[in-house]
Amino acid sequence: MSYLVLARKYRPQTFDEVVGQEYITRTLKNAIEAKRIAHSFLFFGPRGVGKTSIARILAKALNCENGPTPNPCNKCINCLEITAGSSTDIMEIDGASNRGIDEIRDLREKVRYMPAKGRYKVYIIDEVHMLTKEAFNALLKTLEEPPEHVKFIFATTEMDLVPATIASRCQKYNFRKLTVSEIVGLLSAILKKEKLNIDPRVLTVIARNSDGALRDAESILDQVISYSEGDVKLEDVEKLLESVNHEMISSFAKTLLEKNTERALKMVEEISRSGYDLVLFVKLLTEYFRNLLIVKVTKNPEEFMEIIDPEEIKELKELCIGVTETRTINTIKLLTDLLGSLSYSFCRRVLIEVACVKLTRMDSMLSLPEVLNRLENLSAGVFVSPAAVETEQALEKSKTVSPVKEILSIPVEKAPEGSSHFSDIEEVDMTGNPAEDLARVVKNWPVFVEAMNKKSRKTSSALASVTPYKVEDSKILVRVASQYLADSITEAAEQVKATFKEVFQKGMNIVPVLALAPQAGVKEEKPVYVLKPQPQTEQKEPTDPNVQTAKNIFGGRVLRKDEHGKI
Repeated sequence: MSYLVLARKYRPQTFDEVVGQEYITRTLKNAIEAKRIAHSFLFFGPRGVGKTSIARILAKALNCENGPTPNPCNKCINCLEITAGSSTDIMEIDGASNRGIDEIRDLREKVRYMPAKGRYKVYIIDEVHMLTKEAFNALLKTLEEPPEHVKFIFATTEMDLVPATIASRCQKYNFRKLTVSEIVGLLSAILKKEKLNIDPRVLTVIARNSDGALRDAESILDQVISYSEGDVKLEDVEKLLESVNHEMISSFAKTLLEKNTERALKMVEEISRSGYDLVLFVKLLTEYFRNLLIVKVTKNPEEFMEIIDPEEIKELKELCIGVTETRTINTIKLLTDLLGSLSYSFCRRVLIEVACVKLTRMDSMLSLPEVLNRLENLSAGVFVSPAAVETEQALEKSKTVSPVKEILSIPVEKAPEGSSHFSDIEEVDMTGNPAEDLARVVKNWPVFVEAMNKKSRKTSSALASVTPYKVEDSKILVRVASQYLADSITEAAEQVKATFKEVFQKGMNIVPVLALAPQAGVKEEKPVYVLKPQPQTEQKEPTDPNVQTAKNIFGGRVLRKDEHGKI
């Protein structure tokens, strides 16, 4: 007898042998027991998760000599013929190769005839979404009111391509992907029956590479057994599957978090030269940072991750101590965008290298408030040239540092992670002394902005781009670059005042002052480099009546030449 692959040899033969689709098998078993069996079913979901297998089990349950029964005997002639695929009452049709209207017309003619041996004629149409529009239309009436002895079971991986008119006439069952632990358990059971011993880490690698499809996992296991000739090693499996091992993923992730650009680029070169699948590498790296985020934000991360090895979880818990949530989220966002680009790119290595530079130099990039502030400055006509900035810095270095400058040099106190935003800030209450109050406001302004962010992101962004420069009675004067920022702060004046009181123990009004207000530490007599818009010359009405008529018809303005002939 020819060799039978593991996926066929260990195909489930009863509902109880199916793993990962409990709600589907339970529903079908209850329906059979209650004799509430629908005339058409639609099974949809990813490949290799049991759609066709359950369809065959359902056919056996309906035609078993002891049935209809939720537990087919697999011993009677009907069950054996269905298992072998030789039953004349069970028609399995490939929707991809029998997709035309002629095939469906032939099916409509045959459904009128009674089954040869069993109770029902069962039509199993795989990849039903491949049928043409005309074929679907020809099937509608038969599907809605079929003969009592006919059952339809449709299977598809593309539910969106099945017309609503077909789907509405069926009971729909959504099949899900299997978890890593479920696949590992099934593969372990197969190995026991085959009397083979394999490192559990090998099964984990196979399960992760199968993407939740049991059939894929069984095919990979079959290939691994043939490749290893009995002695299966983890290194051989990773080489066979072109899969990057966990140690390399972990090392690369740590390199990115350490901001070591050069080392990251060298690792990308090594991975590329080794012939590993770059898309799979980025996918596994994204999953690693996803797990790192889960460990960071949850108390029991094991409930949200498909990690069997406790050492991996321990490693992630140690690594997440020095990583912020924002950095992890930004990393995941960049990696997911990279995955989308890799699918249709011919320069995958270049894209990965660019992503590595971004990830290792993320802190040097402009934040969103900084970008918005610069845009607002440009829209307001304010522009400070690089040369002017250098001159300003040189003048500041040559002079004595002012008290306000010392205030700005004080490091901002930040609340530790896990605590409230401002519960641990010491002595931020106002004293009544303008100089001391300004010092405390400037020192703890980021804390105030962070507290405001919980209530209004728009207002928080505006406050993050301004600088307090004066305290007057119950007012804090801040310099803003545009009217838009000023309006953003003024619109939420009461909310801003209340939040200020929460942080500084005193409610004070934040008063925005437009661009030319002095900044803290900058003397008012120092020039501000501003590109002022050119004054428009007075437009005089043209004296020529023809010109005036043309202007009234077409609009626009009249241009005149000076004594030198220039416009």
